[in-house]
Amino acid sequence: MDFLIVEEKIEMILIYGEEGRNLDDAVNIYAQRFPDKIRSGTSFHRTVKQFNTNGSVQPKKRVRRATVTGGNDEINLLAATAANPHASTRELSRDLGISQSSVSRILKRNK
Repeated sequence: MDFLIVEEKIEMILIYGEEGRNLDDAVNIYAQRFPDKIRSGTSFHRTVKQFNTNGSVQPKKRVRRATVTGGNDEINLLAATAANPHASTRELSRDLGISQSSVSRILKRNK
């Protein structure tokens, strides 16, 4: 798969604007100016949509959810496990309000 670099996307947006926001004309002009870089109407459409939505052609930064597998939650889980070593991960998850996968991850990390 051939990914577009930011400079190509900027050029696509500029040509799209020059052509009065006509996608078909912009694709044809781009093909004339850059014959070695053939781009489909779909790639133009995606780039224009990204620019209209985000106001930029830069890739959007991904936001990672905060982890609960540290701090007080971890201490509380280990204390609950010490008090009742036969409790299941499902019980611990329900009682402490931590996802079952986080419970498993904490227990595995702390053996």
